[in-house]
Amino acid sequence: MTAAALAAVACSAPTIERLDGEPDSARPFTTERTDIVSPAVDGLQRFVKAMEDGRVEAAWLQLSNETRAALRKRAATVNKNGVDLIRPMPADAKGGPLEDAWIADPIALFAMRAATSFKALEAPMAAHVPAEGHLVEQQVELTDAAGKQKTVTMRFEGVAWCVHHPSLGD
Repeated sequence: MTAAALAAVACSAPTIERLDGEPDSARPFTTERTDIVSPAVDGLQRFVKAMEDGRVEAAWLQLSNETRAALRKRAATVNKNGVDLIRPMPADAKGGPLEDAWIADPIALFAMRAATSFKALEAPMAAHVPAEGHLVEQQVELTDAAGKQKTVTMRFEGVAWCVHHPSLGD
C-alpha cells in the first residue's frame, strides 16, 4: 500500500480512544482521552437532545427506572401514562389536577435549559460503587451562559447512563 493510500485511510477512518502503551503508528487512528465525553455526560446530553427534538419516547428511555416509576405513579393520579407527563402540556391540562401532575419543562427539571457546559464530577471514593467495583452513579455539573450551575445525578442501568431524579423535585 502506498503512503498516499495509507494517509487517505488514516484521514477517513473513525478514531477511537488511544490506550496507554500503543505504538506511535496507531496515532492517526486514535484520539486522546481528553477528547472523549464522559459516558454520564453523554447520557444527559442524549436526554436533552431528545427533548429538544421532540423525541419524547427516546428521552423517556434516558430516565432511570426509579425516575420512570415515580413518573408512572404521579401519572396514575390523573389516569395518564408516565411518558405523557414529559410531553408538551395539552390544552385540556390547564387549570386542574392534570396541570398539577404535568412536568411543564422536563429539560429544566431533569437537566438545565441552555446549558453551555456539561462536566462529570469526581465520584466519591466509597459512594455508589457495588461489590463488582463498577461506578453506578455519577454527578454531572451543568453551567449556563450566565454562570448558573446545577448538578444532575446520572445512574448506570443495563448498558446506559440515565438521568436519576425519582423525587421529581417534590
